[in-house]
Amino acid sequence: MIGLIGAVALGAGVLHVIKKYVLRVKDPTLEEVWGELDQQEWYQEFVQDDRMARAIVFQKEQGLLTDWYYVKKIIKDKGARDGFIEFVRKNA
Repeated sequence: MIGLIGAVALGAGVLHVIKKYVLRVKDPTLEEVWGELDQQEWYQEFVQDDRMARAIVFQKEQGLLTDWYYVKKIIKDKGARDGFIEFVRKNA
């Protein structure tokens, strides 16, 4: 069983190295995904409220929006987006 887990971990590591160094696929920067987020219609409507805009600034500095993967997820996945909106409204 431990051998199987080791083989899976080794395979994942090899795939990561191939993706990053051989294919030269780069992860997006936070600024790039924030730019995509700023263009979203739902986001523009959401930040029109001053209280929500302040909460978003906080999330970009110290919260959920510091992870580029999460930002991409709320852009593409409606369920994640709805959960993020609810979270920000609750904590704003």
